[in-house]
Amino acid sequence: MKGGKRNGSFILVFTIILTIGAGMLIGCSIQKPKEDPMTESIVDNMTESESIAGNSEPLSTEDQTSNDISTTTLTFLLEGELEETTAKLYVGNGYSIYIPDESPYSAVESAPVWEQTVPDTWVYAYNDRIRFYIERHENTSIADVEAELSDIHEFTADNNTSSGRIEMVKQEDNLITRVRLMESTDDVWCIFYAYPEDAIEGAGARIPVIIDTFAVTP
Repeated sequence: MKGGKRNGSFILVFTIILTIGAGMLIGCSIQKPKEDPMTESIVDNMTESESIAGNSEPLSTEDQTSNDISTTTLTFLLEGELEETTAKLYVGNGYSIYIPDESPYSAVESAPVWEQTVPDTWVYAYNDRIRFYIERHENTSIADVEAELSDIHEFTADNNTSSGRIEMVKQEDNLITRVRLMESTDDVWCIFYAYPEDAIEGAGARIPVIIDTFAVTP
């Protein structure tokens, strides 16, 4: 009988321990670990960013042009005063250049200050003696173009230019004509510009700022 009581007590204790242990296991499996809200937010943001990055596509050249470089602001120093105006990108045959798109003096809104009379030529709306045009000399050297301008058209080298590029100049009566030369691969680009002597600090001062935006395109 004593042996039976011991066995019964042992079974009772074992049953109690087994019941408690099983309850703890069930509780642990049911209870969800508590997560930090900040961690959840970071994970969500990372997942969303990775999804966006995976589905995004680079902007096309057309989109980049329309978003980034289709217009710019040009600043002129005219008779000691600064003037700003918006300029639009003009794409020609093998080149691009920014052209001011309206006149600060016109009562008509958006009236052009530079009129393109023929391809690659722009004339100032208020004085047709103020103009600039672009020429392309293919398969030649800048030395040959300089020689032609000097020998045939009587241009001389202008060593006082602040543009840092090769420029030549000539003057007939009170009209000053300059040409800026730029070499690109096997071609030479010439930008001619002219203005009366009395317009040096006025409208004539606009042209160097405009042609500074000239760029050769593929």
